[in-house]
Amino acid sequence: MTLDVAVIGAGMAGLAAARTLAAGGHTVQVFDKGRGIGGRLSTRRTQWGAFDHGAQYATVRDPAFSQYVAELHDKGVVHVWDSVRDGAIIGKPGMSALVKSGFDDQDNIGVTTGFEVAHIGKVAEGYVLSDKDGEHHGPFDKVIVTAPAPQAANLLQAFGDTFQRLTEIRYAPSYTLLAAFDNPLDIADIPDLGDDSRLSIACRQSARGPNRDGTHDLWVVQASAAFSAEHVEREREAMIPVLLRLFQDGVGVDVPQPVYAAGHRWRYALVEEPLGEPYLLSADGDLGVAGDGMLGPRIELAFLSGAHCATAMGDL
Repeated sequence: MTLDVAVIGAGMAGLAAARTLAAGGHTVQVFDKGRGIGGRLSTRRTQWGAFDHGAQYATVRDPAFSQYVAELHDKGVVHVWDSVRDGAIIGKPGMSALVKSGFDDQDNIGVTTGFEVAHIGKVAEGYVLSDKDGEHHGPFDKVIVTAPAPQAANLLQAFGDTFQRLTEIRYAPSYTLLAAFDNPLDIADIPDLGDDSRLSIACRQSARGPNRDGTHDLWVVQASAAFSAEHVEREREAMIPVLLRLFQDGVGVDVPQPVYAAGHRWRYALVEEPLGEPYLLSADGDLGVAGDGMLGPRIELAFLSGAHCATAMGDL
């Protein structure tokens, strides 16, 4: 039987779930609250250039994910970034390409962006997804939620005790600075920040591979999990000068005022305590949860979680 399935979240887990279901002959509609595809595999494009301001790279170990990455290699959208870690891969020209390209040429998959699901309703014909303004889509036979665990729990709290286990998952936040400078800073592309730094990474974007050169020196600076947790409720604009000071302290040189600066708060950036199971499924098999909160913080594990959940749900 062919199913109509909704997938909430167009990140790596949502992509894997959608592709697995489509390969099994099912019809899939993916929804994401963002303006684009990728989730935390994000690339922000500005008039000064592009910033990879979410997950910085992926690693490849599992054969299923390796096969997917080989497909991306054939499309020319993967670059090996050994400067940060042997075998690390990034998207080309940006991290979002690792997800966006996976949706190409998928006839049974539709994607709706800019739609934040606020409610999942059960009707006689299946499940209906609604936003806070009452716009809705559906009905669908089944739904997979790949949003971070606290958001998934809010959507699924009315559908049984199975999804109470989502409260066991813990995340660390990340406050991130995007900055463009008129002239190149006199520091290494990936400076050594030291073990006691309040930053987790600082990276010159042109060092991330081809198609990165531009007229400005672009940097992504991410605060440590501990520092981010301490300041997670502060507004992004207020955090820009704070992060600039951390950057200057971390690299040990004077950092000039940037021509462009923006802050971004990833509230659920890094899984610290995963569930330890690849997915959760309701007793009737109609509702599922997948994502990096299931198995761990690696991009590859999010992919495997989505694929396993879809396989179980679609009886593939």
